Amino acid sequence: MIGLSVVLVCRCMLPPASDWVAEVLVGRLDDDVSRTITGSLLAAFNLSTLEDSAVQDQLAQARGMNGLPVPHAVRIAAMGLQSRLAALGSLILVAFYLSWWSAILLVAALALASQVLAAAWRVEFRSWPDQAEAQRQASYFFELGMGEAAKEVRVFGLATWLRESHLDQWMQAMRPVWHARRRTRIRAFLAVIPLAGSISAVLLYLISQVRGGHVDIAAATSSAAATLAVLAALSPHLTVLAQRGARTLEALDAIPESVAPDAAAPSPLSQLQTGHPHTIRLHQVSYRYPGQDRDALTDLDLEIRAGESFALVGVNGAGKSTLVKLLTGMISPTSGQITIDGIDLARLHLPQWHTQIAVVMQDFLRLPLTASQNVAIGHQPPHDIRAMDQVAERAAFDGIVRDLPNGWDTPLDRNQDGGTDLSGGQWQRLALVRALWAAEQGASLLILDEPAAALDIRAEAELVGRFLDLAAGLTTLTISHRFSVVRGADRIGVLDGGRIVESGTHDTLLRLDGRYAAMFRAQGSLYLTDADNPPEPNDG
Repeated sequence: MIGLSVVLVCRCMLPPASDWVAEVLVGRLDDDVSRTITGSLLAAFNLSTLEDSAVQDQLAQARGMNGLPVPHAVRIAAMGLQSRLAALGSLILVAFYLSWWSAILLVAALALASQVLAAAWRVEFRSWPDQAEAQRQASYFFELGMGEAAKEVRVFGLATWLRESHLDQWMQAMRPVWHARRRTRIRAFLAVIPLAGSISAVLLYLISQVRGGHVDIAAATSSAAATLAVLAALSPHLTVLAQRGARTLEALDAIPESVAPDAAAPSPLSQLQTGHPHTIRLHQVSYRYPGQDRDALTDLDLEIRAGESFALVGVNGAGKSTLVKLLTGMISPTSGQITIDGIDLARLHLPQWHTQIAVVMQDFLRLPLTASQNVAIGHQPPHDIRAMDQVAERAAFDGIVRDLPNGWDTPLDRNQDGGTDLSGGQWQRLALVRALWAAEQGASLLILDEPAAALDIRAEAELVGRFLDLAAGLTTLTISHRFSVVRGADRIGVLDGGRIVESGTHDTLLRLDGRYAAMFRAQGSLYLTDADNPPEPNDG
């Protein structure tokens, strides 16, 4: 009787105890999952890995898109354990009050039904991983209208198209899953029949025992309740869901290796001498994006001398942005070599190399932080804000700072208390200030990739000209479609078909009367007005 009392107490204590343990584990695992995914992604210097669709599918699986998120899997596992322990308690009650053969019969029927149902669920489970890409696309369409594209979706009347695209992708992902469910439905139904028969047999035996006076009413009531409670343990979906969680854990464990920094980098890594401008050489460098059938850059030979202001022009798709990714180590050449002061970039410690670079990208960074934090990001914030004031003044950004509600301490995010936002042109000016601040902190290579496209042509030319004057003595690479921006560079290269086809000063290239001169005249003609080209007088 004491043992029976212990069983009953344990059954009562089991649910809250398992829930508490599950929540403790979930709290820890949530943090571990976030750290693993975020840490691995931020540690990946090579962007080509992150742009790989297979890696994206693996990331989706690690987040539980076509498996089960790890925290949910923990709760499911706790529920499964709870149901099995409760079933064990029920079987002990049946064996104690009724007979051992009744408990054995229920165990055998329960095990058979669980195995058959679990196998049926696994058929469906195996159909999920192949749908990762379709599910990612469906999620993309769902989120598109909720994010930065919300205005365009409404202005251009894309709501219907968005809904239909989301539905098409979701249906594409779910059809194989639904087909698998239909295939296993009859099997699942048949699996329950032996268990139902066993429970019925035990209950009929219980009734006969009560009628024969062998079991009293209290014991009969407990036995009947315990027999029916065995059905609660028939939860093969919990087992399979837990297995889906295990698949998520496998994907999560594989992420660091999949997106880790390039393991081919030799050791020991070379150290770069800092404190002076660097000479950059590209020798026979080619690069082809994964899955593409042609090179973005082909056998590129280029030298950017220490302290030189070098500019690059070319049509869209010529490979200009690819060159920036290569120079910053975000992608590695398919073939060829890049050297910094004679040291192979592949042998450099990339975090150290990044401290030597200040980049203003086309899609410049906009962080929901204060103005000073946006400027100092990646570098030490100033102990005396006057140092940042001086940089802002040199870059003609000081007036914008004075207009902010709380100066440098103003959050550049309207969703924050006291926050505001900048215009596109002001954000680009801030990005240039950020690059100048990085130069103040020791950066010696400045890369401007379409640095002020949000400004009008005169403002951009003036701003970039001022920037290059302030960066005199440093190695600079300027990429722009606008010739008014690049004409002041020490040297200009024309990139076409993945190669440098012309190189020289602005005046030299105009005298050459080649591709640069043709593009310069074509762009200049766009800014001519009727006043610049008056009609011929009509003598008639």
